[in-house]
Amino acid sequence: MTNNNSTLDLIALLCLIALATVVYIATGPEAFAAVTGAGVGLFTSWRGRRDRE
Repeated sequence: MTNNNSTLDLIALLCLIALATVVYIATGPEAFAAVTGAGVGLFTSWRGRRDRE
């Protein structure tokens, strides 16, 4: 079960990185902090919620 969770974490993290890259390219360097902060916040909250289960 842990291996499955690790794979899911990797997929989620890579998707967030890809999404942040697309938004960063579309908006430019001005939005870098906002995009990075939102991505980190989403991944942390998703990961934290699953750790409690």
